[in-house]
Formats: sequence, C-alpha cells, structure tokens
Amino acid sequence: MTKGGPLKRKIGERTYTIERIIPLFKAIQSMYKEYIFQWIEIQVDCIKDMKIVFPEFDFIINKADGVGVRDSSNKAIIFIEISGGPESTDLKHVKEDTEKLLKEAMFGLASLLRDHLDKSAEDVKNLHIFAIQSIGNLFIYYTILVPFEHNK
Repeated sequence: MTKGGPLKRKIGERTYTIERIIPLFKAIQSMYKEYIFQWIEIQVDCIKDMKIVFPEFDFIINKADGVGVRDSSNKAIIFIEISGGPESTDLKHVKEDTEKLLKEAMFGLASLLRDHLDKSAEDVKNLHIFAIQSIGNLFIYYTILVPFEHNK
C-alpha cells in the first residue's frame, strides 16, 4: 500500500493515542459541543478535590490519558485510559490502568456529587461518570451511576 510496505503497527502508547484514539473523540466533540476533551497526562481536578476532603489519604494517581469535561459545569465526567498500543498489551500495565481508571471515575463522581449536596435525590439520580479503557484495539466502557432508590 505504501512504498515502504504496510503501515507500521509497532507504535507506542502516545503515538497510538494521538494517531488513532484522539481523532475518534475529536469527531464526538465536533458533534456534542458541550464536551471538551483533553489529552495526554491531564491533571485530574477531582483528585485535587478529594485531597482537600481526605487530606490523610495518599492519592498517588493524579493524571489521566484523556478526560472529557462538560463545558457547563467544568467538571470531568469522562475518563479515558490507554493501556498501550495495539501490538503491546502488558497485563501489568492493563491492571494498573484499570485500577487507576476506576479510582478516577469514583473520585469524579464524588466531586460531582459535592456540587449537588443541596439538591434532592431526585435531582441527582441522573448524574453519570463515564470511564473508557483501550486495551490494544479493544475499548472497554464503564458507566458509573449515582445509586438511587426511591421509596414511595
């Protein structure tokens, strides 16, 4: 297909993110103007929020591969972790990224809920946090919802 043969597949995590992942989310961002995506070692503000609430807790993680921020609230509600390129799936890295992603999402939800402490349960029952992990060519998608049960 090219003078040099087929396209190179042995690329690192950052090149893979820039060439193959970011364009997908740029397309989403162009359709849904209320979301802004930021990439590559992005400071996760919800971690800073949780450090204020729980100063004695040791938060080692604080940067994500990508975040989607809702423009109206300036809160990260989409967390993205890329666990290597398509050819190099290191299971240790996948496990670490999975744990990191779940923590980011939980802290993101807690941070989001802190802004709704004066609201009724009915008002906050539709809050969502989304977590996306790319492992090789596979996307795994989690949705973390506010648990709510209404008793009449």
